[in-house]
Amino acid sequence: MMLRTDVDSEGRAVNRATGQAGTTNGSTGAQPTEAMPAASRPANPDPVGPAWTFLTNHAHVLLAIAADPETRMRDVATAVGVTERAVQMIVADLEAGGYLARTRIGRRNQYTVNQAGRFRHPAESEHRIGALLALFAPDTAAATVDRH
Repeated sequence: MMLRTDVDSEGRAVNRATGQAGTTNGSTGAQPTEAMPAASRPANPDPVGPAWTFLTNHAHVLLAIAADPETRMRDVATAVGVTERAVQMIVADLEAGGYLARTRIGRRNQYTVNQAGRFRHPAESEHRIGALLALFAPDTAAATVDRH
C-alpha cells in the first residue's frame, strides 16, 4: 500500500492519512523528509485547507529524472518530498509503463525518458509525455528520447 503525501505551507511533506508533517508513514517510523527548497515548493493559496497539486508524484519524479538522468533516488526523493522507497516504487511503475528506460553505468543508473509515451487517463490519452516535459522541463532534450 502506498501512502500519498501533501506538502504543507512550509514545504514539508504531510501524510494524508495521519496529518503528520515531515513523514510519509507516521506509524512505521519512516525517516522524515527534509523541507523542500523555496524555489521548488508548490504555492498553497489556501494554507488552512488541504494542500494538493495538479501533478502527481509520478509526474514530479519523471520531471526530476528528465532534468538530470543520472540523479540518485535520494536526490529525487528530497526534491519531490517523498521517501526514497516511494521514488523506487514510482520509478518501477514508470519503467513498467514504458515511460523510463534504465541503463546501468558502473554503480549508477542513467535514465532515458520516452517522450512518445501517452498519458494513461482516457481524458488525456491523446497527449504525449513529451508535451509535459516541454512545458515543465524544456531543457531536457538531451536526456530524453522520442520513440514514434
